Amino acid sequence: MIIENLEISKQELLDRILNRIKAWDMDIETGIKIIEENGNDIKRIQEYNRDGAKKSVILETEEDYIQRIEELSTEMKCFLDKMDERKRILLEEKKILGKSNEIIKNYISSDFKAVFIDKNA
Repeated sequence: MIIENLEISKQELLDRILNRIKAWDMDIETGIKIIEENGNDIKRIQEYNRDGAKKSVILETEEDYIQRIEELSTEMKCFLDKMDERKRILLEEKKILGKSNEIIKNYISSDFKAVFIDKNA
């Protein structure tokens, strides 16, 4: 009976992980929060798996669990690919801004000293 509840909890955790990934708004900061929250749920699933292995329990719904893991794997790969793309774009924008700031700094620099040319000499 306890193991049955563990399985339900694992399924719920997997659903939460999937829902977070699917609901991602393509924002880097939100993505980082999703990774942190999903990491906590994955640790809980790992604990459930260790506890079940210690008790030598075979889960009745193992096939459903494996299908859910495969779906999660696909969604996670897509999520991480999108996060990498957002990171690349952000780094490019940072690089462009850095160049713009350097141009502005050089243009407005107050290090210029007046130079007088004596045309009579």
